[in-house]
Amino acid sequence: MNKKDIANRFKGDIVVWIAILILCVYSALAVYSGIAGRAAKVESPAEYSYLLRHVFIMVVGLVLMWGIHLIKWHNVLQKLSLTLLIVSWALLLVTILFGKEVAGAKRWIDIGIFLVQTSDIAKVALIIYLSTAFANIKEYENDFKQMLKRVYIPVLITCALIVKDDNSTAMMLFATVVLMMFFARISIKKIFTLIGIFVLGSLLLLAVFSFTGNKNENRVHTAQGRITRWWSGEKEPDSQEFRATLAVAEGGITGKGPGKSDKRYKLPNIESDYIFSLIVEEYGLLLGAIPIVGLFLILTFRGIKIALNSSRKFSAYLVLGITFLYVLQAFINIGVSVDLLPVTGQPMPFVSKGGSMFIMCCIAFGLVLSESRVNDEEKIAQELAEIKEDKAYIEGSEITQEEEE
Repeated sequence: MNKKDIANRFKGDIVVWIAILILCVYSALAVYSGIAGRAAKVESPAEYSYLLRHVFIMVVGLVLMWGIHLIKWHNVLQKLSLTLLIVSWALLLVTILFGKEVAGAKRWIDIGIFLVQTSDIAKVALIIYLSTAFANIKEYENDFKQMLKRVYIPVLITCALIVKDDNSTAMMLFATVVLMMFFARISIKKIFTLIGIFVLGSLLLLAVFSFTGNKNENRVHTAQGRITRWWSGEKEPDSQEFRATLAVAEGGITGKGPGKSDKRYKLPNIESDYIFSLIVEEYGLLLGAIPIVGLFLILTFRGIKIALNSSRKFSAYLVLGITFLYVLQAFINIGVSVDLLPVTGQPMPFVSKGGSMFIMCCIAFGLVLSESRVNDEEKIAQELAEIKEDKAYIEGSEITQEEEE
């Protein structure tokens, strides 16, 4: 297979492709190390089945991303945006009522192969819906009732359905919405109006939730405790926050080497929530921290470039929303590991172990790569049209000159 064949099969922004594939390599290495550490701790070789499941999910996700990037989606997604949002609300409600409860939180629906975290679906559905709404924002921007109906209420309903069992995801999603509104050039007054409604609504909901259920299992109390501990700066030597920052510190410049992490035996869910700590401990600053941060910065800049090159407002907002959402999630994961943020439980996109999270990342960036491919094809078509026009002009000039002679 020559380079031309490869280019025909993998279209779109090649830099985005390379960045995602490198992140997947880090994922396979780090997840294997984390699972091996847990298997040794509990003396159960069966733990390795989780690695095979993760590799299978990675392959399925990447194949999906490849297939999606070959299709021009923007017209279909615009027509289905409201339907997708309503379906995501239904899934969130099902999760609240019948979802699998883990550590006092109902975030997942068990489909057998893996647990589906329905908020992962809702995040992308809301971004698709808002991209459609912002593409036509000039038609109703000055009509408060229409803004309330088309923008404020959909955002608030989605966040309200998520916030009880996943506070950090609701806040992260809302921050992404605010960034999208800013880039859509919606007035600062309207943005702050939404922020005010969100803050008041969140305080009201959290106040209600804090007085319901078992205090030891209530996620609101859990979040309050995490924020209080982080703000006070006091950490117990056996706390996960302390062990995570210690792992980063012990990694140093070059790290301890692959598979030589000590903290993987002591940190819960290290292959998910604290995977950055594991990577830095084993690969250090040079081969771990800097490349990971750099790759997500590359995804940020390339996403913005793809959006700016798009001739369609909907596609531009969609690419920006997806890029902001997942890069923000990555830096939240990093911030928790280095103690810049309180514990949130946010996995790192393309790196952390997870079923629905990884699949939705691949689907979302499949849409980004699809837009990049369409941009390239439009640019080539425009260049060919200009060449054809220039050629016709030259031929016409030659004919005129011959007639004059």
